[in-house]
Amino acid sequence: MPFCVGFEVVMDTGPSTWPFGQVPPAGAHAPKIEDVGGEQTWIDVLYATLERGLSPLSWTNYLYLTIGGTLSNAGISGGSFRFGPQISNVHELDVVTGNGDIITCSTKNNSEVKWLQMLYSDFLTFSKDQENLISFNKSKQNSVPDYIRGILLLNHPPLDLSFYPESDQPKITSLVTRFGIIYVLELVKYYDNESQKIVDKFLNRVYTEELALRSQGLWDRPHPWLDLFVPKSRISDFNEGVFKGILLKQNLTAGYSQIYPTNRSKWDGRMSAITPDEDVFYLVSLLYTSGFDQLKAYQTQNQQILQFCKDAGIQIKQYLSREETLEQWVEHFGPKWKVFEERKAAFDPKHILSPGQRIFIKQ
Repeated sequence: MPFCVGFEVVMDTGPSTWPFGQVPPAGAHAPKIEDVGGEQTWIDVLYATLERGLSPLSWTNYLYLTIGGTLSNAGISGGSFRFGPQISNVHELDVVTGNGDIITCSTKNNSEVKWLQMLYSDFLTFSKDQENLISFNKSKQNSVPDYIRGILLLNHPPLDLSFYPESDQPKITSLVTRFGIIYVLELVKYYDNESQKIVDKFLNRVYTEELALRSQGLWDRPHPWLDLFVPKSRISDFNEGVFKGILLKQNLTAGYSQIYPTNRSKWDGRMSAITPDEDVFYLVSLLYTSGFDQLKAYQTQNQQILQFCKDAGIQIKQYLSREETLEQWVEHFGPKWKVFEERKAAFDPKHILSPGQRIFIKQ
């Protein structure tokens, strides 16, 4: 696939742009589009835009990733249900093809924050509330939350409750012990541009987790993560078979697990990212940090999850797929495979770009 060298990200409607990291001239209209290099990270974009009271509409869960990296595979977070993935919020994208050409692509051419956390012991109620929150219509835009995410609290050590008030932590611990799994619904609503510290803290929470792991010497270890798209119609079966039937029964460190729904209508069908064929689907992210002694156990658990879905007929799609054979990649892309193959031939006929994924093996 082409390599991203720069892009313009939409933050609001308006005509003006400014180079990344530069202050607009005095008297200029408030900029609405930022011109950013693909090598920059999203945390840099966050700080640069908040200084001017602006923010991109769509984010990724971990901000210390390069822009070119997340855009190459959509870029998703709890705001994707409303604004779509990050790639759907790009005004223009400059890419280098495998032929050495630089081309510009676009759709027309090649706050104060209210942050709520609600805890559930019943998965059906938890999932239905999430689905209701994303089923907005244009007449209710002002009342729609800007960010929705679900978190799993499993009765496995360590139970990290650092993002909850200290006074509530004993009660939450008691609930997790009693029910085995507590489902947490996080909801955010932006009201104005005055609360930079709150926005920064909320969007950059994964980095806080990184710092905690680094302080324990645990960050530079394997990360056997598994990211899945699960169709809405089978999410209850997934909860019973995976969350309760596999994760809760395994004697492994809990890690960090999140689950939230998104609207398929916000995804551009021309993207290479593959989603379930339903109007609403869930992102399930199982984010673990493992010592080398437990890596095999986590990999086995991931395979058990994939096998369960296959046996149960749950038509999941991997967000960051790790297929081993050409046949598996063809199955993953489904109806999009032919177009994907044609684009590879047109823009990278010598198979120079992205060899590590082994999607195309030059004969």
